[in-house]
Amino acid sequence: LCEAFGNGVGSCNHQWAGYFYDGLWLIAQILDTYLVQQNNSLSNLGTLESRQALYNLSLAVDFYGQTGRVSQWRSATGTELDREGIVLLRQATGTPEKAFGELAYRTAEGFQFQTDILWTSDGSKKVLCQGKLCQLQSGWIPLDGVDQCHPGEVWSKELGCSKCDPGTFSSDGHGDCEPCPVG
Repeated sequence: LCEAFGNGVGSCNHQWAGYFYDGLWLIAQILDTYLVQQNNSLSNLGTLESRQALYNLSLAVDFYGQTGRVSQWRSATGTELDREGIVLLRQATGTPEKAFGELAYRTAEGFQFQTDILWTSDGSKKVLCQGKLCQLQSGWIPLDGVDQCHPGEVWSKELGCSKCDPGTFSSDGHGDCEPCPVG
């Protein structure tokens, strides 16, 4: 089976499969509610309103998955979200034989980073992390796709940023190109 995955060089490390499954199921439930049950448009997913709506929907998800209970709830102060148990965060940084390294552990007390967040295999783009903290101000953080578009462009997952057709415009980078106002 491993030989057939990724042209024979895919990862055969299945320790992360339960978290991957639970994460996909969580996202699927939220998107099903937002897009199908609430009849929202896919083109609205990049808006601040949709992000808030998706966040609010995530608070209502509660199921037992492969890694235990998957549920977010507010802390006693009402400002933080939490998930029951210890969650191991991994990042793909290694060879196909050992593709996933331990990034951090997440508990009710917070994160305990084991290594830096790497965005490139050579380590040239990274965020330095130690203990409970990462240096986000000085680290390399990738832009959100929508944030990369200039006025007059729109974001799509398939094409990235693309220019609006003549006579149309988008000022916020997401949604659709709208007809330019007269004048």
